[in-house]
Amino acid sequence: MFSFFVCISITLVVFTAIMVTLVDLRISGDADYFNRLKSIS
Repeated sequence: MFSFFVCISITLVVFTAIMVTLVDLRISGDADYFNRLKSIS
């Protein structure tokens, strides 16, 4: 039962991160996003 809740938590975190990234992309534009990706890695 505990691992079930862990799976849900991880899924929610990943989903939230994807949504934030998509909204961020829409606001700042593709080029700016890729530039930030390059500077992170």
